[in-house]
Amino acid sequence: MPLCVAAAIAFGSLVTRRAASAQELDFDGRIDRMAEAMASVIPIYADREHMALRTPLTGNELARGRFADGAQTFVLPDAAPRQRLRIRKIELFAAIEQLRTKGISNSV
Repeated sequence: MPLCVAAAIAFGSLVTRRAASAQELDFDGRIDRMAEAMASVIPIYADREHMALRTPLTGNELARGRFADGAQTFVLPDAAPRQRLRIRKIELFAAIEQLRTKGISNSV
């Protein structure tokens, strides 16, 4: 499942309308922040440069990089941007529950 879709679903499930309208970030920024929160509980997969393989972003990459373009791109300071970000569909609802338990909701 595309990460941008999964992050939008998680955002709609976790953030109240009131909180969403009060936030100053644009929608893409909110989805980027939700993707960051999701990456703390489930693997995020990306295409690798010069490889026909999709592998999970590493902890090191997640620490150095950031999500951009509404969770459609992962940008690293010293490497080509990662595209086609995805999660395993089966992990989406468990991730939402883990984020709810962690208190990630209106803070995104």
